[in-house]
Amino acid sequence: MRRDPELRAQTCLPRLEGEESPVTEYVTKDSGERASYESGMIRDTQAGKARFDLFIADGVPYKDQLFTRIAELMTRGIEKYGERNWELAGSDEEIARFRASAFRHFMQWFCGELDEDHAAAVIFNLLAAETTEFKMKRSKASLRIVNDKPSDDAIIEWILKNPREFEKWVVRQNRIRGGRVFGR
Repeated sequence: MRRDPELRAQTCLPRLEGEESPVTEYVTKDSGERASYESGMIRDTQAGKARFDLFIADGVPYKDQLFTRIAELMTRGIEKYGERNWELAGSDEEIARFRASAFRHFMQWFCGELDEDHAAAVIFNLLAAETTEFKMKRSKASLRIVNDKPSDDAIIEWILKNPREFEKWVVRQNRIRGGRVFGR
């Protein structure tokens, strides 16, 4: 099973066992433009590069930063649902639930309701929906599909290469069906 090297690089996926690095020789990218500092340091500019630092608003205290509020929401969620529970999601039904929650919290935020941190809840539900969609697309792409269904060999190969994802699937099935899957 091979992954598109460009997709792997964009999504921070680890290389599969035996998969060669798409980069045979590292280079230092250079825009050709420079930024100079009082100290004398010179750097390439940040033009065209992702600026994660811009998520943090100047002048807003740590506790009031939206990232902090999202992290606090997720920390409270651990008490209710367990750590990383949202990462167990793997179905269209669960994506629809994340979307519905995101939209409901957006409307509550938009209307000025202050009973919960609705802004943080919107972002959390978007994160969960987008992550679940990505994982589902990746899982489908990794299986060889025959007549709209993966072959038995493809399923076994996927399970062997993705034991953690398979374990999550078993946990989800146990929750959905209220019983045991594969005698677990």
